[in-house]
Order: sequence, then C-alpha cells, then structure tokens
Amino acid sequence: MKCFLAVACLWVTTLATSPCTAATPEEAPAPRVTTTARAPIEIVDARFGTFTGEAQRFTATRIVRGEPHLHFGWSLRLRTQRAEVRWREETRLPHAISFETHEGSGITYSADGRTVTKRGLSEPGKARRIGNTWPLHDDLPRGHYTTRIYVEGRLAAVFRYEVR
Repeated sequence: MKCFLAVACLWVTTLATSPCTAATPEEAPAPRVTTTARAPIEIVDARFGTFTGEAQRFTATRIVRGEPHLHFGWSLRLRTQRAEVRWREETRLPHAISFETHEGSGITYSADGRTVTKRGLSEPGKARRIGNTWPLHDDLPRGHYTTRIYVEGRLAAVFRYEVR
C-alpha cells in the first residue's frame, strides 16, 4: 500500500510540475493481485444427520434409523476467500462388505472392505458450504461408523454414529 501511495504521489507531483510527462497506462505500476488459492480455511460449523422428504429436511442425529427415502450425511460451513475447496470423506464401516466399483465416481474402497473414501470438489464460488449424503439402503451394514472429513488435506471433522 505504501508503494502504491508513493507512486500515486509521484505521479500527481509529475503531473502538476510538467503536464506533458504524465505516465501512460503501460508505464503505470501493475495492480497487486491477491490470490485466494492459499487463503486460510476456518471451520465455522460441522453437522451430521439425516435428510428426509422431498425437501431433504435436515435433522441432526447420531443414530440413523431406516425410513423411506432417507439420506444421511454431513455438512460443513467454512469461512474462506477461496473460490473452491477439495474435500475427502473417509468412512470406516462396522464390518467388511463387498462393493460395486463405479468408474469416475470419486469413490474408492480399502482392500479389507471396511473403509470407503470419497473425494470431492466444491462447486466453483460455493466453497463456503460443502457436504455429502448417502442413501440408506438394505445392503448397508448396521452398526457403528466413523466418518472423517478432510478439507485441503487437513482433518476438519470427525463424526461417530450408528446405523440401525
């Protein structure tokens, strides 16, 4: 800022004493651009729960019970100047199960069948709220789960819950 003010004062002084020597736009100093790619990220709110009905109404809970059209998942509210953020969800299941792999889904499974990892990227310009949901279906193992959420490679939240 001091550099910019000094240049502005010099330009005004030059203009006042010698009107024919004013700087052209090409000679003017380039504006300082602040990049937000490495801007800090603060977790403002972290929630886990169920989403029900067509409106997907959210209810905070640690127990997920089977209901028609029920989804469960997490939501993080962030404070950041970044345009987008990368996130990773790692969920540890109560016991091993076999999965169908879908190419391009961003989902991977551990060799022991107990950890599911999903990677995501916030929508451009919507880095202030991220989240993910899963449908509750009959093949999903019942029991205790632990889901860890990483934002830009750093642990942001841990959710422990039970699916009944």
